[in-house]
Amino acid sequence: MLVSLTSGRYGYILYVVFKTTLCSLPGHFARGGGDAPPQLKGAAMNTNELKKYFNEHLVPGRLYILKGSRRGRICMDRSREGWEIYFLEHGQKIGLMRFSTESEACLRMKEEICKLMEALYGLRFISPQR
Repeated sequence: MLVSLTSGRYGYILYVVFKTTLCSLPGHFARGGGDAPPQLKGAAMNTNELKKYFNEHLVPGRLYILKGSRRGRICMDRSREGWEIYFLEHGQKIGLMRFSTESEACLRMKEEICKLMEALYGLRFISPQR
């Protein structure tokens, strides 16, 4: 976990970037609680499929940005070495993670957004019962 205290226009802001998995995907939302589900595993995915997945699961667009960067969001962007995921604040990439493939980055982005949904809204993605 990475913790950052930043002074902002409205006082101090505490940012917490988690690096542990709190949920399993794909699935649907459920209220938090109970044991943390197993490590995320999934098929290859690209950014268009990830965007569709977030839309289907009603993930607010203000939490993330794909293929670019924007202040105050979890960003996923292409770099010279591959793909990067980070939280952007005051032009600094906080919690920077690098990946060699788009698919690896997309799966990790799912994890990060899932953890953020858990922290902000108390909602988790869970696998449907069969």
